Amino acid sequence: MKVIDRRRSKKSKPKKTFFKNSGIKEIKSEREPVTFSDNLVKNILFLENNQYGVIEYNNLIPEKYNDSVEFMKHGTKRVIGRLEHLASDYTAQDCIRDCLDNTSSGRYSGGIFSIDEGFEFEIKLLNCLEGLQLLYYLHKDKRSALSVDLYDGNSNNVGLDAIVSLSSRTKGKSPYDSIKFSRVPILDNGRKKEILRTLRVEHNCEYRDYDIRRESKHTEDVDLIRRNFCPHEFAAYYSILSSYLDNDERDKAKVMFDMSLFPFPTQLSVDFHKKVEHQTLIQESSDKNPRLLKEGEKEILMWCLVHRLGYEKTFKPERKILEYNWDKSCLPSYSK
Repeated sequence: MKVIDRRRSKKSKPKKTFFKNSGIKEIKSEREPVTFSDNLVKNILFLENNQYGVIEYNNLIPEKYNDSVEFMKHGTKRVIGRLEHLASDYTAQDCIRDCLDNTSSGRYSGGIFSIDEGFEFEIKLLNCLEGLQLLYYLHKDKRSALSVDLYDGNSNNVGLDAIVSLSSRTKGKSPYDSIKFSRVPILDNGRKKEILRTLRVEHNCEYRDYDIRRESKHTEDVDLIRRNFCPHEFAAYYSILSSYLDNDERDKAKVMFDMSLFPFPTQLSVDFHKKVEHQTLIQESSDKNPRLLKEGEKEILMWCLVHRLGYEKTFKPERKILEYNWDKSCLPSYSK
């Protein structure tokens, strides 16, 4: 398989305080270490507020990958849905539910929703969570910019077009003013599957672009375009759905949810994510001291959570997603 990488390299940029991950000193501060090498999900969830976890585990990222970056790009992806499987009574979320309830392990670098043989969307669970965190921040911080313009006059035939402007997570950066969704199904009719087939997102940022891959299928070589969803686009999609809820257009919001190509985190997933970011370190035998988790290791841990607890507890929201608690000083234990 030949991979042509057209993505720009991500550079480290200072984030606003709300989005900063804890450093080693912050994680250890006034806490006692708890070491463990198995039952990773359970042990992370069971951490008390006065504890921090140290995962003693070699090669959480499979050894064949040189580093976290290579794993996130080339690692095994879990197929979480195929458009061809959808029917009038079987939605994209139904497909995602069944796939997340049947994972063979947690060592995935992301999920794939296949549109057809030549096009698919890539979904990182970390990006789902970071997108939801961004939307929460935009709604709570009155200085932040968030606007949603909806164009759904011809939604029966071609779906919704929407433009969302939102503030960046990066310090001193102007809002992203052109996240455009086209062909989003919002009506419960016989065309919603075909509308979803033409879904497109226009947005320019360093987190996403297209991968063009040449793969062998049967006896032919075919070009496969893989489109990556970034956190800003998750936040934009969530904000469109929330706009319909705010305007009491629940039928449209329900179709948007049902036909979404990515899962929606629960509070438990948010809490687990916070514990991984702010309460957990890792130490391999080659490490002199415990270190921060890498992006690939965090993605694996999120998939381990799904593998252990299933879709309903991890990615089937039980209440309004804007009501979740993102306070990193509030790290509840699930031991009781």
